[in-house]
Amino acid sequence: MWHLLDQAPDGFDTGFLEWLRGTEDSLSVSFADWRPSDVETQELERVIHRTGQGVPSDLQIYYMHAYPFDGVKNAASLWAERIERFTRIWVERQRCEDWTADQEDNLSSSIPVLWPVDCFRQYDTVAFLTERGDLAVIHIDALSAKATPVAMGLRNYFLTQIALQILADELNVEPNWDRLCSHPAIASLSRWPVVNPPRHICLEAGLASQ
Repeated sequence: MWHLLDQAPDGFDTGFLEWLRGTEDSLSVSFADWRPSDVETQELERVIHRTGQGVPSDLQIYYMHAYPFDGVKNAASLWAERIERFTRIWVERQRCEDWTADQEDNLSSSIPVLWPVDCFRQYDTVAFLTERGDLAVIHIDALSAKATPVAMGLRNYFLTQIALQILADELNVEPNWDRLCSHPAIASLSRWPVVNPPRHICLEAGLASQ
């Protein structure tokens, strides 16, 4: 099944997403909630509006074809509550004993937007823009708020998910990201830099809590 990866179109556009949907039949898995309804589109628009920022180009393409909340009702409100809870946890982990309330507020307001990719599961898959303008994709544990790197860019993210399914099938194990992500077949596709990796308070707070 590894030949599927060799067939991946270059770039990230509608053609790539159509190819991705085609791989779902071969792998008996779904990578996204495709063809959002009008109600789902409105929910996503509320989420975008609350960020007060423009949507990164790759995510604009993705949101045209997929809904990141997998059928969850009132997703905009629930997502806002979840991000608020995550932020409180991360700020607390980074908090110094002599911090003032203003310092905490400034830290919270300076956190880069976390754009939803595939959320309200065991972990939330989200993306943020790095200082260089690249899109970094991460997982956030829904309970602990611990964040872990996944891939640079949506294209590489989906390629790693295909590789995860193929590898798990070969090993006859569950496609568990935490257990299999270090395998060379997956790690090589993620393009996550070892030197000067992307920075975000959620990743740094995770290190601080270890």
